Amino acid sequence: MAIVYKIIAAYLVVLAVLIGFHFIFAPLYQDTLDSVDGWRVLDWFIAVGVLVLWVFHYLRKREHDAADPDGQATRRYLEVNFALYGSLLIGILFFWNWIDFLVQDPDVQSNVNLMLWPYIDSALAVLLGVSGCQMWRE
Repeated sequence: MAIVYKIIAAYLVVLAVLIGFHFIFAPLYQDTLDSVDGWRVLDWFIAVGVLVLWVFHYLRKREHDAADPDGQATRRYLEVNFALYGSLLIGILFFWNWIDFLVQDPDVQSNVNLMLWPYIDSALAVLLGVSGCQMWRE
């Protein structure tokens, strides 16, 4: 089971690096490659990564709550809860925006949705990378 965790952790870290790289450097290669096409492919992998995040952080929270049924506000309690609810928040925003992107033509997508992408993508890059490192250590 440990090898499966390592593979999933590596997937999350590589995905975080790809998101960060494409997010930062897309303006440099826009003349040769349409950055929207890059996101169109990358979003499918991000969707899998978000689902993995939800499962991973839910299991960590469940494990923590079983070990500490009193729910003392310790550092671990805050870490586990922030990671779970942060991943839920960013994941919900991602899926809402991504489904709108799939249904609408990217040129027609509303300004609100377009303005959210930088926040979603940068938060996902950080969250996926940190979660992948946590998973690697477990």
